[in-house]
Amino acid sequence: KINSLNQSGTSTHSVSLAHQLTRSVWHINSRCQSGTSTYSVSLVHQLTLSVWYINSLCQSGTSNHSVSLAQQLTLSVWHINSLVWSGTSTQSVSLVHQTTLSVWYINSLC
Repeated sequence: KINSLNQSGTSTHSVSLAHQLTRSVWHINSRCQSGTSTYSVSLVHQLTLSVWYINSLCQSGTSNHSVSLAQQLTLSVWHINSLVWSGTSTQSVSLVHQTTLSVWYINSLC
């Protein structure tokens, strides 16, 4: 897939995005085979697609500030899901979620 992108004249940046996504999917499949739970794998997949989307925004000319806000929110949501999976109480997670969204909103105002 990556080689055919090169042959079709796709930019190097686009190819690297495809390569990043390909490697990530391969890593997810490896985790499945190693006996990692499906939920853990889905968290990795969620983070992978989010980072790939953020990189796409950079390539399309979106400002770095906007991308960093998207990345901040993405990583925070992934972290919250990890807390839930690790057995952290719902109350603790809601506090993290509240703080995360507040900081993101404040940065948006700036």
